[in-house]
Amino acid sequence: ISNPANPFYAGNYDTADFAHDVAVSGDYAYIADGDYGVVVVDVSNPTNPTYAGSYNTSGYAHGVVVTGDYAYIADNTRGLVIVDVSDPTDPTEVGSYNTDDRSYGVAVSGDYAYVTISNTGLVVVDVSDPANPTEMGSYNTEGYTRGVAVSGDYVYIADGSKGLVVMNVSYLIDRTGTMVYAGGYDTPGYANGVVVSGDYAYVADGGSGLVVVDVSDPANPTM
Repeated sequence: ISNPANPFYAGNYDTADFAHDVAVSGDYAYIADGDYGVVVVDVSNPTNPTYAGSYNTSGYAHGVVVTGDYAYIADNTRGLVIVDVSDPTDPTEVGSYNTDDRSYGVAVSGDYAYVTISNTGLVVVDVSDPANPTEMGSYNTEGYTRGVAVSGDYVYIADGSKGLVVMNVSYLIDRTGTMVYAGGYDTPGYANGVVVSGDYAYVADGGSGLVVVDVSDPANPTM
């Protein structure tokens, strides 16, 4: 993508199952690969990605994010699974938290993991001690949560037919209260994924393609 107007194929690695999500850290790509857990691929040579290691979460890995030495996996069966990837060739589990429903997406900021839970909404897990994750709070978004992103005091949720949901988590982070609903934007399609950059949220919106939402005022997101 060095020339964004003319992207071209560079290489690939065919994982054993359905690749649902990917995170990249350094020379490695970490893939949420369904029944095969997290698969680590060496992408130091993008034209020839090679297998480096894997960890079978014993469930169904759907989402993944990597921060520091840890990969955080949203597992449909087990909830949040935390894997030590300080040695990418030998990932090892250090802790987990059962979210009681199917986990789809995960984002991490500071000491907190934000996990989207099927039709339950958002669960926030304190991961300051990766070996002993504990729930801090939850919120039912009333949709079918999938992707999630964090920026500052706000969490942005791709909430299926409900579109984009924005939560203020500042009170949760400073432990003076719970998270609260900030605002939302009902996208025309089915919101599956979201990333945030600056004042904009970019939503993968099913049949509607890419929807860009101005979130400079999180209480009033606009197309």
